Amino acid sequence: DLALGNFLLYQLNYVDYAQHVSGTTRLKLTLDALRKIPIKLAPFRQAQQIGLTATALFQELDEAEAALTRAREGVEQFRASLLHAACTGQLTAAWREANPPTETGADLLRRILTERRAAWECTERARLESKGTPPRGDAWKARYVEPVAPDLTDLPELPEGWVWASLDQLSTNS
Repeated sequence: DLALGNFLLYQLNYVDYAQHVSGTTRLKLTLDALRKIPIKLAPFRQAQQIGLTATALFQELDEAEAALTRAREGVEQFRASLLHAACTGQLTAAWREANPPTETGADLLRRILTERRAAWECTERARLESKGTPPRGDAWKARYVEPVAPDLTDLPELPEGWVWASLDQLSTNS
């Protein structure tokens, strides 16, 4: 009977051989070693039912593993699609339509650059004052190095209100 055979097979597959036969693995199990391994034997009908149940559960496990593999592949595809939608503006198109911006990307970049320069001036003024040479006039401000703007050649068109910026423009200067 297949179910009873599966019951015995599952016991043999999951028994701890080292506990019963030293130096033997399942792959090198000899008939002599096999004879030394105790097998739990349930009543026939119960053993049959255990074999059937175990077979069904292992089949479900195999199906679940296959579904998980398919899901992982789907997640990778979804991740790529999501990143594309986010980077092209498609992800937030409906939200942006319902919530018009109060400032464009160009306005935001201008504000960032203005605040960046103001922070540099504040830091530079404090540095000069700590050395005992407070700045006079505006000549010292000429030492400010403007951040490098991106090369817009061959860059794709952006959604309305967006603007290209470089990492240098968006980061704080050292």
